[in-house]
Amino acid sequence: MLAPLFLAAGAALSPEPAAAAGEAQVQLLRGRGELFGPQGRSELERRRSITSHAGAVLTIEPGSEARVTWVGRASLTVEGPAELEWSPSWSDGQGLTWRVRRAGRLRLEVRRGGCRLEFPTADANFEVGRCAVSARSLPGGEFELRNEAGQPLLTAGPPLRAGRTRRLRAVYSAPWM
Repeated sequence: MLAPLFLAAGAALSPEPAAAAGEAQVQLLRGRGELFGPQGRSELERRRSITSHAGAVLTIEPGSEARVTWVGRASLTVEGPAELEWSPSWSDGQGLTWRVRRAGRLRLEVRRGGCRLEFPTADANFEVGRCAVSARSLPGGEFELRNEAGQPLLTAGPPLRAGRTRRLRAVYSAPWM
């Protein structure tokens, strides 16, 4: 079972100036990781924040942990091994799209606005409003997704309501496809 989620996102962070809309503060909490974004490749250093002004790709090694924060909007904590990407979305650029390629475990809390959460599995794109979500990779390329609290996660299928868990099945294709 996944641990309950209510992040104290600011508790471990040193005070940061208020970020502009779309700016993300990326911080390595333990281990090793890299950030690939418009500014190029940056090796993450423990407890030192890097500001990403647009989308980026975050990779962290097994046993590592990182936090990405949009001040006043959302925060995501991920444990490695992990590779995920985020980018501005929607026509006004105020939304976020997260593409989770793999993640040992992740916790997302959306406090204001919304985002899109995408997994590399069948029918696994979710519209996320104000809520707390956790997910983890399972063997065989599957994921387990849990809505810890808040608004339902919307998808093409039935919504994922607070307190519920959904297993996201892997999509396999023939080697010649």
